[in-house]
Amino acid sequence: MTHDWGEALFAEIAAFLAEGRSDEERFTELAFALARLQYAHVPLYRGWCDARGARLDRLNAVDEIPALPTEAFKRTELHIAPDAIVRRFHTSGTTGGAGHKGVSCFSRADLALMDAAIDVNATRYLFPDHAQRRTAIFVLAPAPAMAPHMIMVYGMERLVRRYGIADSDFFLGPSGLETDRLERALDAACVAGTPVTLIGATLGFVRLFDDFHARGKRFPLPPASRVMDAGGFKGKREETRREAMLDSFRHFLDAPPERCVNLLGMTELASQFYDDNVAAHAESRPCREGKQNAPWTRTRAVDPQTLRVLPHGSIGILRHLDLANGGHPFAVQTDDIGFTTPEGFHALGRPDAVEARGCSVTVDELAQQRR
Repeated sequence: MTHDWGEALFAEIAAFLAEGRSDEERFTELAFALARLQYAHVPLYRGWCDARGARLDRLNAVDEIPALPTEAFKRTELHIAPDAIVRRFHTSGTTGGAGHKGVSCFSRADLALMDAAIDVNATRYLFPDHAQRRTAIFVLAPAPAMAPHMIMVYGMERLVRRYGIADSDFFLGPSGLETDRLERALDAACVAGTPVTLIGATLGFVRLFDDFHARGKRFPLPPASRVMDAGGFKGKREETRREAMLDSFRHFLDAPPERCVNLLGMTELASQFYDDNVAAHAESRPCREGKQNAPWTRTRAVDPQTLRVLPHGSIGILRHLDLANGGHPFAVQTDDIGFTTPEGFHALGRPDAVEARGCSVTVDELAQQRR
């Protein structure tokens, strides 16, 4: 950070994350302060707000803060202090081809905020029973040195370092999933009775279970083990629903639904969104539906024509506000379809194209103006 008042704001956000409790007044205060900071130092975001006549000093609610479309991350680097950038994470580019990837930029202060978000969310939704004290974390993803630009791998490495024992490891190599090595690790854990946390992309689990099925393999994991799959099917194998995935977790790993959680993350966001089932089971309470918003995040569904916020239960395109996005735009308009609930939201998928006519000035035009 280059300004004392910027560092002070980051410190306030970090404290809010660490508290891990809801405070609408505090969230609103920090959201407006962060919007003003990013307006002042991110030219494309400033142009986006100006084009919509959005005066940040005259807005009445956080829902009125302009959200920058994810497309903007594919046009230029967005950060309040470009000289402070130390890491760049790339989007998958699944909707526009290999050459249509975005980039999310992080300073050291940004990484500290993301680390805090990962820690608080994981403790709340993945390890609420403190099983992390003796769990082996097996990751169906490449080691960080192989994929330094994947934000999902960064987050998984954070989990391994903070919660995993020495046997933890990554099992995706240059030639693909290292199934034989993973099976040996699972066998050893089962014999020793060591709880296992198996994490990876949803499609990675689909491929793993296909392999297990072909080999006639099953690995009844020890008690207190759990499974976390990240993302979804992204338009592939749509016939495989969540219920079928849960059946596979139970069949191949002896992992009941209360030990299986799905996580949704985005390269453009520093925070993650979990299902509630593991936390609900640990706390002996009913499970809340959908992905859960951490206290420092908000999710809204908006009308694709007007970009106006819709009431809970109405289907629109999802918009996220994430205070952990300190250095890069924290109000992000996605093209994911979904609806919100009082506790969180449901993501229903992504269409081939979403026409948001409320965006009268395109990201392309703004980016061209600043070249």
